[in-house]
Amino acid sequence: MNILEDTITINGKSFELNEDSIFQNHINISVDEFCELLDQNLLRKFELSNGILIYHQMTTKDHAVIEANLITDATILFRRQKYYLILTDSVGIASPNYDSFYLPDASIVIGKEIEYVKVGKNKKVDAVANAIGIIEILSDSTEEYDRTIKYENYKKIPTLRQYTLISQDKIQVENFVKNALEIWICTVYDSKNDRFAIIEDQFQLCVGDLYLQTSLDENY
Repeated sequence: MNILEDTITINGKSFELNEDSIFQNHINISVDEFCELLDQNLLRKFELSNGILIYHQMTTKDHAVIEANLITDATILFRRQKYYLILTDSVGIASPNYDSFYLPDASIVIGKEIEYVKVGKNKKVDAVANAIGIIEILSDSTEEYDRTIKYENYKKIPTLRQYTLISQDKIQVENFVKNALEIWICTVYDSKNDRFAIIEDQFQLCVGDLYLQTSLDENY
C-alpha cells in the first residue's frame, strides 16, 4: 500500500480507500482476495464483513489506553485459573459461514479448547472459530457498525456468550450476555465504582480501572 496515496492492491488492481467511511462499498472482495490483502502486511487494520472490505483509521490515545487496561486487568484475572484467555486485536475471528473476518479489540477463549480455522484457498490465515466473549471499544467511526452489522454476525457464533461495548467518550460499559434461553440481555454500567463480570461472576473488572490515564481520569 502506498501510505501517502492510501491505495491498496488486490489481484493487481489498485483501489483508493474512502477516508470518509469505514465501509469500502466499491471494494467487494472474496475471502481469498481478503487473505491476499493481509499477506501484504499493511499498516492499516482491515476486516471483511459480509463480503465488503472494512478499514479502520488509527486509534486515539484513549482507545489505546482503555484497550491496554482491559487486556492487563483481564489477564491478571485469568492467569491463576489457567482456563480462560483474553486475546488482543491481532487475533482474527471468523464468522461461521466464513464470509466475514473480524479483528475485535479483545476476545475471550477457553485456552485448551481454542479452535483455529484456516481461511482462504491457500489456508495461510488463521482465525478463531469458537470465541466465547468479544469486546469492542467504541469510536465515532465504528460505533454504529459495532452495534449493528458486527453484533449480528458475532451472535451467529454458536459458542459466544458475551459481547461487551466500552465507550471511550464517557464512562460506560454495555454488557450483552446470552442467557439459558439464548436471549441476549444488556446491562449498562456507568459509574467508575461499578464492576462487571467477564464470562463468569468470579471474574469482575472495575469500570473505573478501564479509564485510568485517559482523558476521563480526573486524577491524570
